[in-house]
Amino acid sequence: MRWIAYDYTGALIQLEKREDQIYFDLKAGVLDDFGYRRQLEKIREERRHFTDLLEDSNLKISDAWMVTAKRILELATNAKTLWKQGTPQEQLDYLNKICSNSVLDGPSIRYDLRKPFATIAKMARKEEWRPQGDSNSCILREREVS
Repeated sequence: MRWIAYDYTGALIQLEKREDQIYFDLKAGVLDDFGYRRQLEKIREERRHFTDLLEDSNLKISDAWMVTAKRILELATNAKTLWKQGTPQEQLDYLNKICSNSVLDGPSIRYDLRKPFATIAKMARKEEWRPQGDSNSCILREREVS
């Protein structure tokens, strides 16, 4: 059985349908108890396999997201230094990474920041960029530990 496009969730749903079908086959007398148990074990083994694949995929996605977030933060944090130390080609590459919709307007350029950088720029302009406060309100209070 070959699964295309890594549709592990779809595969798990199909396995659940197959499990339901063999139960109906058992009740209808199409399968005997031994055949039912054998089919059920086979389905459960496939379910473990696809569950493992799904978990691995989710971990890879989470890891990729974290790496991307770190790179964006490093790029935003070191922007001034990277710009000053870069060659003209590196500066152009840098601009292409953070800007979009560049338009030459006489002696100046108008542009939009790409999404993660636009968000960081908005946060930098606000004094209180985290208005909800600390999610752990107890951390600010001193209390005895029993």
